Amino acid sequence: MPTQPVRTVLIPLSQIDLNPDQPRKFIDPVELASLKASMKERGLVNPVSVHEMDSGRCRLIAGERRFRAAKDLGWESIDARIWPKTISAEEVELLALVENLQRSELNAIEIAKGYELLIKPPYSMTFEQIARELGLGARSTVSRY
Repeated sequence: MPTQPVRTVLIPLSQIDLNPDQPRKFIDPVELASLKASMKERGLVNPVSVHEMDSGRCRLIAGERRFRAAKDLGWESIDARIWPKTISAEEVELLALVENLQRSELNAIEIAKGYELLIKPPYSMTFEQIARELGLGARSTVSRY
């Protein structure tokens, strides 16, 4: 798997599909409103990440709140880091899980379910591997969830 996206481009929002396996299940409307206000005032600070699919469309890997805020603001397009078609669906899911599990805004249930996905096939990761992948330091952090 490449360690970096292939390119960063301005992409129409209409070409981006949400990830049905998004680890974050709840987006706080107050936080979304705050993000929209910030994006309206200052623009987009960090691009979203997408996976280029064979259909020519892209699937969102990371940045669903930024994507939703941009749509709500009436933006036609957004800066996106594009990961190549050549990475597998499992690698895309792993990227989304790692990106989201490193965020502090997830609740304990969302974190536990994310870790559970990494423990099961196709990843079959140990607590130690998850802790290392996410930079958590100790396996006990993972096991507590």
